[in-house]
Amino acid sequence: MSKLREITIACLVLCTSIVLVYEHVGTFEYLSWDDYYFIRDDPVVISGTPIDILHTVKYGNYAPAATLSFQIERRLFGTNPGEAHIVNVLLHVLNTLLVFFLLLQLVKNPWVALAVAMIFAVHPRSVEAVAWLSARKHLLAGAGIWGGMLAYLHYIDRKKIVWYGVLFGCFALGVFSTPAGALFPFAALAIRYFHCRRRDMPWELLPLLPLSIAGAGIASAVGGPLSVSWPMRLMFAGKSIFAHLLALFIPVPLSVLHLQTSPVTFASPDILIGIGLFLLTAILGWRHRKTWPVLAGGLSIFVLFLIPTLFVFEKKSGIILFQDRYLYIAMVGLLWIIADLLARMFRNVSRQNHMIMRMTMFMIICMIMTFGFLASRRTQDWHDNMRFYSAELKMHPDAPYLHLGLGYALEDQGNLKGAIAEYRSVVATHPEIELAKRLLAAATKPHIENVQLDIHEPMYRK
Repeated sequence: MSKLREITIACLVLCTSIVLVYEHVGTFEYLSWDDYYFIRDDPVVISGTPIDILHTVKYGNYAPAATLSFQIERRLFGTNPGEAHIVNVLLHVLNTLLVFFLLLQLVKNPWVALAVAMIFAVHPRSVEAVAWLSARKHLLAGAGIWGGMLAYLHYIDRKKIVWYGVLFGCFALGVFSTPAGALFPFAALAIRYFHCRRRDMPWELLPLLPLSIAGAGIASAVGGPLSVSWPMRLMFAGKSIFAHLLALFIPVPLSVLHLQTSPVTFASPDILIGIGLFLLTAILGWRHRKTWPVLAGGLSIFVLFLIPTLFVFEKKSGIILFQDRYLYIAMVGLLWIIADLLARMFRNVSRQNHMIMRMTMFMIICMIMTFGFLASRRTQDWHDNMRFYSAELKMHPDAPYLHLGLGYALEDQGNLKGAIAEYRSVVATHPEIELAKRLLAAATKPHIENVQLDIHEPMYRK
């Protein structure tokens, strides 16, 4: 079989698997879990100018690329969310193909690249980024980062200016999508050092630094201060990284909230175990950087793209330990390690002993099928507000922001009595949440215009 035919078959398999998992997204609705605020009712999306888009910062979110994409969809398709959900799936298809071609460049084995790209395509942790419209920025950032990485590898090989132009365009897309995009030059440096084995000065990456610094500065400026001490932040960063690492292989439970609800001390067993295992993994990666450089390179990329997410989530209801959607970009670093391990294994297995290869492929196929089944089920939880809040409140019955979101959805549907009940429950249990009081006031006194104008805030600060 020719190489072109192999690649064509691989691409068709990847596209088909995504369609099977996300086949119903065209019927999905906007969710009160931020979709109303960031998309449906956003005046910038409705009628903003390009200058408005560039200057818009919403509760620590600066994502002009995502806002522009929503505005284009509004003008093309109107207010129907179905087309926007389909665009999300198409972006996921694009990202999956980019990951496949990137892995193909890194391991030079199309079937290994296909198997590992399938994990990315149907991973249950990716559902949040694909099925939730407000997470569009992670899909755009993924396209920018991994498209830019492919262009960078081609530029290193061929030194053609057209590839550098593609690289810079993709890098700009990543920067204007999420803070993780600003870290692209450092991820490219890891690829250059650990894969290409280049030790000379990376002059080609220096022109990217001004935009990288600007993106990082904007993210830092709009993120706002935290009321957590630096030792506490570092402690949770270590555990959060390990939690994301574990989430790649054990994709349950699936939720928009993964809270650290146990008491927070340096002597907590879960904190110590998480930090200890992460440090052990980092030490092994560094010690084997010469014999197996991919281990250090993949871990570097994985941790690098998690850095913007490690210190930004803190609520009175509990500190958020990790988020499914933040694994969307970072997991590719771990997938590179898995692909390289499989490629090495298949090269070193003797021709007489095919049992190891067959068992390995059988395990990978079983894992992909399990992931696909879980992802398909999880996708249905994002269909509409009632399904979403029903699924989430089963796992977090006391989470106040889930009750606020449900109340907001009920009010939007005209069920004012149910909405008031949800708002009152939050005010009674969490009187410190001002948003709950404003929503309750607006629901009980809808004739007061200045109260209504004061309630439009996101249910959840991303």
